Amino acid sequence: MSAFPPESEPRRLADLEEARDHLLRVFLKDGYCVAVFKFGACALPAELEPKLLELVGRKCAILRIEGRFLVRDLER
Repeated sequence: MSAFPPESEPRRLADLEEARDHLLRVFLKDGYCVAVFKFGACALPAELEPKLLELVGRKCAILRIEGRFLVRDLER
């Protein structure tokens, strides 16, 4: 069973793009951290995994700015 919809792969965020939704699952695959949201999955840098694991089950936002990723909990 795949963590994201069949025939799709996790997408990478473009600069100034934000992923915002309930975070369902986080795991490492092929050197990336895959964040699975209700809308689909995003491939992110592996170093984000520990921070994102704390947010599983919560609504969060991940914003990419100039190659950096800003993560915030939207339920706080």
